[in-house]
Amino acid sequence: MKTTLNVENMQCAHCVNTINNTLLKINGVYGIEANIAAKQLVMDHTPEVDLNRVNAKLKEMGYPAIDTTDKFEDKASGWDQNARRVAMAESFVRRVMETIPILPETRLMDFGCGTGLVGLQFAPYVKSLVMVDNSPSMLEVLKKKVADLELNSEAIEFVSPGIGDMQTSAVDVIVSSMTFHHIEDTASLLGEMYAKLTTGGYIAIADLVKEDGSFHDEEVPHNGFDEHDLCELLSKTGFQFVLCETFNRIKKETRKGEKEFPQFLIIAKK
Repeated sequence: MKTTLNVENMQCAHCVNTINNTLLKINGVYGIEANIAAKQLVMDHTPEVDLNRVNAKLKEMGYPAIDTTDKFEDKASGWDQNARRVAMAESFVRRVMETIPILPETRLMDFGCGTGLVGLQFAPYVKSLVMVDNSPSMLEVLKKKVADLELNSEAIEFVSPGIGDMQTSAVDVIVSSMTFHHIEDTASLLGEMYAKLTTGGYIAIADLVKEDGSFHDEEVPHNGFDEHDLCELLSKTGFQFVLCETFNRIKKETRKGEKEFPQFLIIAKK
């Protein structure tokens, strides 16, 4: 059988040789074809091969596999039916609008836009939107909403999987709600965002205050954040601190019973 793996950092023939020499030692792996430009490996193997072991070997070598699974495929269609989620988005947008100058010429990015619960609220007030999400299912729901609302689709760029794929050269405001805890390397992400912001542009991040891991049923890279550590990371990236506050509290039934999870809002300026 064949399995296609998307990998990071594979840039030359030496990388391919290193990967081949290691993976072909795994019992059941009998062929590897590499596409350096696409950063893809096509692996011929028997069904018994443990892909978790393959991924672990790639990570050890410095070529971590990129997980392209759409984790929100089964959730996208009903995403907007969660009243708590809708209220959370409205609270975030309201606080951002109170703090950041949103002007008719503003180009705004919603990173981790999902179905557009946050980003589309800005549509009447800005020049253009860049809607970024790595879930094709979420973006399909979003595109249907844009059509149903008869919004100007020419003023909206849909981007997947990440910022590096956007065509818009720069934006004036970046907003991101409940997405950062899904990102392994937040420092690299902030660097990308800083590069895409115009001088004087703003970033607004809403996420969970550090919690015990009970908010999610599945494992995520970060169980919330110490907001002061995140502010320090923003500062190291080059941002100027504007605001850090607890702006919302989420009550949620967990496997440990009902709990309340504080949400922070950080706003910074380039």
